[in-house]
Order: sequence, then C-alpha cells, then structure tokens
Amino acid sequence: MDQRLFIDLVNRLGDSFGSRTTISYDRYSTIEKDMGGNAFGSILPSSAFPRLPLNVYHALKTRMWPLLEELYVHVGVPHVAPEKMDHGDLDLIVSLPRRHAILTQSSVVLHTSDSESGDSKLPVHVSHKVVAAIIKAKHFNAMDGNRISNYAVPISEGEWAVHGLTEAEAEENARKDAGEEGIYYQVPHPVA
Repeated sequence: MDQRLFIDLVNRLGDSFGSRTTISYDRYSTIEKDMGGNAFGSILPSSAFPRLPLNVYHALKTRMWPLLEELYVHVGVPHVAPEKMDHGDLDLIVSLPRRHAILTQSSVVLHTSDSESGDSKLPVHVSHKVVAAIIKAKHFNAMDGNRISNYAVPISEGEWAVHGLTEAEAEENARKDAGEEGIYYQVPHPVA
C-alpha cells in the first residue's frame, strides 16, 4: 500500500470520528480528519484520562510511534493544531501489518482473509493483545477489522515531572481526581 492509498483510507475513516483535527501520514505531511471521544466510560471513570499537556502529548507520540512502526508499515498521527494547549488522547492510525508482527501471534487466533489466488491467507491486522503488550496498555476495547480499537496505557507516577513543574502539578492533580483507579493515556488505534 502506498502513501496515497493510505491517506485515502484515512479520509474514509473520518465519518466515524468526533471533532475536527489534522492527520499526519508521516512526520511531515498532513491532511484534515475527524477524531475524538472517551471509549472507557464503562470500566474507568473519565477522571482516569487527564488532559495531556502539550509537552506530555509530544513525548507520548515520540514513544508510541516507533512501537507501532514495529507492527505496521503505515502509522499516522494527528498533527497538533497550533492553538491547542492540551489533548484528550493520542490518536494513532495504522495500516498494513508487518509480516513478523503477524508471525509473533502463534498463541493468538489470526484474523485473515483469502488472497486473490485463494491458495493462501493474508493477515488483516495484528492481534489486539499484541498491540496492547507492545504499548503496555492495561485495558483495551477491541474492534476487529478496519475499526477503532482503544487502549488505556497507565501513566507512571512522576512521569510528567521530567517535562516541568507545571506538568508535574497537573499529574499530581489528575491523580487526586482519579483516586485509586490511577491515570491513563487514551490511545485510539484506527486500522485503515
């Protein structure tokens, strides 16, 4: 799948998202798209997902992008709107699982579709369990096929402090609001 086809598929996903933003196919080019929402309301309170200060958002993107590139050929990340001071989640759009990522799923049922020849089966996507393991998610809402799966990645205590005093205070306040549940990054993961 080439870049243009991936961008076209990302454009088609827009109808299923909420608020307007810009999608970046790679670290340089961007296209407009819709995103948003909290997917864990049934298992975690909304206070478990604090707003992400800009520095924290960029650090999370820097951490998650290469992890997903290990599993997928194409990874798309929303381009940050200049006026946005914080974010509710980190949207990551992926396409085309890497062959080695599929082969590591030996204990997981593979999701496949018949190839044109009918002789072999081609992988459709990487198992949700594999994605959750590589990004260290504690919870996930799995949606098979070309749909949005959501992952809740725990925020380590003191993790935001490296980004400054303001971020450290924001993390401390978020932990107080969330209580014993702890706090998480929400990472939506649409498959194109």
